[in-house]
Amino acid sequence: MSEGVVSKEQRKACWAARDEYYHCCATKGKEACDDLKKKFYEQCPTAWVRHFERRHMYDQYRQKLLTQGYKLKEKEDSESP
Repeated sequence: MSEGVVSKEQRKACWAARDEYYHCCATKGKEACDDLKKKFYEQCPTAWVRHFERRHMYDQYRQKLLTQGYKLKEKEDSESP
């Protein structure tokens, strides 16, 4: 995908491809989802793919900690980054 301005239709296609890929990974495993990964990478700008991948890894790690009984502190609005 070109890295220029992304239209509403392109955003929807990107998000749909992302959701379809991650759903497949969760239900079938990454190895079974290569065709959907390719579609995801084709439909979304590179920067978006990097963001979605990092966010997905963070969410998985966070969920793992929560299931292990860790209590995570939520960042408050008043806290600095």
